[in-house]
Amino acid sequence: MYHCLSSESVKDLIRFLKREDDTCDIRRQLGHAQIVQNDLIPILVNYTGDNTLWETVVRYEGFNPSC
Repeated sequence: MYHCLSSESVKDLIRFLKREDDTCDIRRQLGHAQIVQNDLIPILVNYTGDNTLWETVVRYEGFNPSC
């Protein structure tokens, strides 16, 4: 199984979310693209041996939504 998200890509997602304004545009786009369901959860399930990627995804999953 191949996922195009790397730990650097997930870190980019986290950086975008930290900079998000009150419009919540980034969260809406990520939700529309179903990043969590289609990419992040499969990474958690299938890539347990890649500690850096797994820990970064967990950090993203724990990001507290403010919108």
